[in-house]
Amino acid sequence: MKDYPERFARISGRLMGAFLVLVLTAACQTISLDYRSGRVLEQDRIALPDNAEQQGVWKTREAVVEYRFARRGNELKISGVMKFAEPITNNFSGIEHSHLDAIFVNPQGKVLEIRGLMSSAFAHPESPQKFENRLSLPPGTESLAFSYQGRAFSSGLDNNDLYSFWYYPIHPK
Repeated sequence: MKDYPERFARISGRLMGAFLVLVLTAACQTISLDYRSGRVLEQDRIALPDNAEQQGVWKTREAVVEYRFARRGNELKISGVMKFAEPITNNFSGIEHSHLDAIFVNPQGKVLEIRGLMSSAFAHPESPQKFENRLSLPPGTESLAFSYQGRAFSSGLDNNDLYSFWYYPIHPK
């Protein structure tokens, strides 16, 4: 009877170790961090016709991107502004950081590459975040999608709230 707690601890430790190995092995089998294995749905894509200029507005709940681009072969000249929508501007006093990406996809929606368009830090929520880029397109690019992420804050005597926001249109195969 004296060695019961010791024996129980030994068996419990072995069971816990086996369980952790099993869980970690299963988790590693399902995690894929490579964005190129994902797809962008058609409703999230903006066509990039060759030898054409285009402008438009892309909206989500938290952001509005007004863009203009011109494609010539494998080169894309893109510019515009990212503005924060009312859920951000009405509720927060600042933007800690924000980042806007262009996701280039082929005709089937397969992700080819992600390129940064704009990054900012400590901005006012009502200040438009400008971007202007000249980018080489990966072979097979037919369209692009936007993705963003950031964090807003509000501060006051009794208030120091943080709000993370993002839009990531890449879906598993």
